[in-house]
Amino acid sequence: MLFKKTNRQTLKNARRGAALLILAVLILVIGMAALIARVQERRNATQRAFITQTDDNLQKISDALKVYASRARRLPCPANGAIAESNASAGKEVTATGSASGGWCNATAKTNGVVPWRDLGLNRDDALDKWGRWISYKIYDGAGSYAEPDSLIGADTGNGLQLDGDTENLHAFVLVSHGPDGFNGFTPSGTPVPDPGQGISAFEADNNTVTGPFHRTGDTNDFDDRVLGGQVSDIALSLQAPDDILSLDDHPE
Repeated sequence: MLFKKTNRQTLKNARRGAALLILAVLILVIGMAALIARVQERRNATQRAFITQTDDNLQKISDALKVYASRARRLPCPANGAIAESNASAGKEVTATGSASGGWCNATAKTNGVVPWRDLGLNRDDALDKWGRWISYKIYDGAGSYAEPDSLIGADTGNGLQLDGDTENLHAFVLVSHGPDGFNGFTPSGTPVPDPGQGISAFEADNNTVTGPFHRTGDTNDFDDRVLGGQVSDIALSLQAPDDILSLDDHPE
């Protein structure tokens, strides 16, 4: 009789222990799920902040390009992103001897084109996105190139870069942040960011070309570029003569 009672008590204790163990496991799983959710939300909040700050830098660069254009009567050529920032030439435009058919910017610099932040009077950090890579800079350098001297005097929308399939409101320049994955971008050390191995968006590949077409929105979920264009009509100068505008050397402080 005592033996049966002891067995029943042992069985009851075993069941109670199993129930407590299951409860502990459930609490642990719920706690881990909540922790993962908090970490993910924190990461998402950080990425949203990076996007906002990067968009601010894109706008700051766009404004600086328009000021440069209003003073120089042309747009600057791209700087070469493959040059380390320790090099004195980093962040400076690289020009070429052009002609009526274009080619006023160095071909290599256009391929590796980033913002010529020194020529624009910007701080180094203004030319970086918030993931720490140079913002790419594309300029129309075909016939009627906007890097050609006095090219923006009375310019119309006949020539330019295509953004989002718009064939009428063409763009004199396009700025591209290559987003969180950084693919096609350059680090300040001059190192190109390799393929992240998640599949390459065709639109991201377009955004890495010299002439486009360029895209603000993606063709796949992998597209993460941030893009801003400057329309020809927004920056063209309706001037009667070059002397009507201040040069870069004589503008008031």
